[in-house]
Amino acid sequence: MGRPDPCTQRALNHFVAALPVEHNPSALDDIIVQGRAALQLTSASLATLLGRDEKRE
Repeated sequence: MGRPDPCTQRALNHFVAALPVEHNPSALDDIIVQGRAALQLTSASLATLLGRDEKRE
């Protein structure tokens, strides 16, 4: 597969340039922290339902 022609390259560059940009780089960090908290709550709930005492932090 060779290089795309200049017209295709221009169209692809325009498409990539038009993609939204996250202005808040910490947004991903916030999502990760929320995901971890949700997983910990789920783990604690399952431990309670199964009758296991979960002491991990």
